[in-house]
Amino acid sequence: MPVSDTKFLRRNMSRKVAVVPVRAPAWIVDDNPDDAKLTQLAFERLNPQFPTTIFGSGRKLVDHLNGIEAALTTTALSVPCAVLLDLEMPEMHGFEVMEWLKKQPQFGTIPIIVVTNFSDLPHLKQAYALGARSYLLKPINSDVLRETLASLSISIFQ
Repeated sequence: MPVSDTKFLRRNMSRKVAVVPVRAPAWIVDDNPDDAKLTQLAFERLNPQFPTTIFGSGRKLVDHLNGIEAALTTTALSVPCAVLLDLEMPEMHGFEVMEWLKKQPQFGTIPIIVVTNFSDLPHLKQAYALGARSYLLKPINSDVLRETLASLSISIFQ
């Protein structure tokens, strides 16, 4: 390799490259597409660039996590920054999803924010007993979402 090529390579390799951190998305788990979209819009109002993924049921979330579980051992896949979870869903109730997540060491630390229509004390107590980090009533707005994320030290801005 000629000397000029070596200098060119060294000069280009020493340049600082801006590294853009990969953001872990928020996962929205809700069987009602309108409610899921309202939650997604609350995120978009806070930060239009923030990634969210909607799962139409608790079963779809669990199936997805079962699919990436093997990949986590070989690659650096990111888990979500939070799961916003509805309670009343077909196939798999939100409490069942929470119990399943709690048993998975690689997913058990994902913050769960319950987003529901249930305002009664028994649902609230059970959600917190299963590890919910916050409990919000539908529909949520961006102000409530911002306060909740801040209280959990979850930043959607970079």
